[in-house]
Amino acid sequence: MMREIVKNLAVMMSTMVAVPYTIAILCNLLYGWPLSRQRLKDSLSLKKVFALNYAVWQQMKLFKYFTLYIRLKFFYKYSHSSWVIKNLTYGRNDKQLDIYLPVGAYKEDSLKPVLIYVFGEGWSTGDKNMCGLVCSQIADQVDAVVCCPNYSLYPQGCADDMVQDVVDAISWIHNCIHKYGGNKEKIILIGHSCGAHLCVMAILELLHGELRLGRQGISPLDDSSTDTTSQPETRPLALGAANEEDQDSASTETFSTPSQSKNVNEMNHEPMDIDTPESEDDVSGSSVAGFRKTATHFLDMEGDEEASDNDSVVTVRPKEFDSGPSLHDMCKSIKAVVGLAGVYNIKDQYEHEKQRGLEDLSCIQKCMYGEDHFSRFSPTIIIESLKRNIKLPKMVLLHGTEDQVVPMSSSTKFGEALSNLFADVTVRVIPFCDHYNIFADLMSPERHLHDVLMLLEMGKRRTTRIHVLSLLGNKP
Repeated sequence: MMREIVKNLAVMMSTMVAVPYTIAILCNLLYGWPLSRQRLKDSLSLKKVFALNYAVWQQMKLFKYFTLYIRLKFFYKYSHSSWVIKNLTYGRNDKQLDIYLPVGAYKEDSLKPVLIYVFGEGWSTGDKNMCGLVCSQIADQVDAVVCCPNYSLYPQGCADDMVQDVVDAISWIHNCIHKYGGNKEKIILIGHSCGAHLCVMAILELLHGELRLGRQGISPLDDSSTDTTSQPETRPLALGAANEEDQDSASTETFSTPSQSKNVNEMNHEPMDIDTPESEDDVSGSSVAGFRKTATHFLDMEGDEEASDNDSVVTVRPKEFDSGPSLHDMCKSIKAVVGLAGVYNIKDQYEHEKQRGLEDLSCIQKCMYGEDHFSRFSPTIIIESLKRNIKLPKMVLLHGTEDQVVPMSSSTKFGEALSNLFADVTVRVIPFCDHYNIFADLMSPERHLHDVLMLLEMGKRRTTRIHVLSLLGNKP
């Protein structure tokens, strides 16, 4: 009897060890091993293995969306061409986008607002084909033209390629959206998870010139200092600090490491708005966009430490435009950004993934060119580095209290940084909502949080139009 008990305990203990380690090894084989030299030791540490297994167990909850997955696949495949225009090519990377037209109520002859929906899923997966239900629901209830672009997922592209694609999508909308009944002067960006990150980074990229003046504490009183009427010139996108000996338009500091001083204007600033935005700020920009990567490489984490901060990780060239919109026009047309469970601080997100044992399975370190460049792609850090306020579009940040993938502090900290710059920002915390509910429940009116999310994000039905008009800066 005793021998049988000992035998069963031995089998149980070996199973408790063998199964978690088997899962950890399989995950590393599928998604990659650590970049460190002691990769096997690092990936198979006891703490990391069990943290990874817990994260995998949490992902099993996604099976509850299986029927919704089948529904959206069916919806996209059989959607009618009269209200979904698929696979329109845009941008220098030859990506494709879909256009969703509103059906049902609120049909008008005038041009409709344009909403750009940028999907999430960790910079390495995802497709516009999976966003049909979300986009059609928003188009129908908001009575707007919705654009959903694909972008350069890792390893096809890195973070700067993705930001470039979002900027190119905005440029395409300026040139072509009138053919589909959209108003290029009234654009709202909506992004989920890393899609929200790319939306904000695209705005900051368009405001490159203002960011440079903001770090210096210079007020752009002279319009010529931030002239955006001309087409963009050659420059490294987002990654290289400006060369001190030759600070021309061929260099950028948009995503360069901010100064250690994070002082903001210490004026009589107001707390961040938690209700309805009141102010109305047009967006102004300066020099960027219009570039194509000619060489991309991952910055070796253990490479040459003698490299200067002025070195550019990538080199980019402008694409020749025949009649493209100016940066000023693109900036001014973006009236609001809505972030759903967005990532706004790459370092914080990386540390969060470390706690969950996922940092080696995620592409975050690779597509951001390594830890040394995290701050260059972190909107919160970029905003905190400014010494004066800049003109940003209205920001609406939504986050669920049950989000285990992106911590809620990502939105609250970014909202606080924006508030310190007197930006028009609204932060909404949604109880009992996780990382996936916040966009999955937008897909169907039958979903539990559909009405709540639609109301918070855009309004609902007739109140929708009033709320969207307020975001666009118009009086209903």
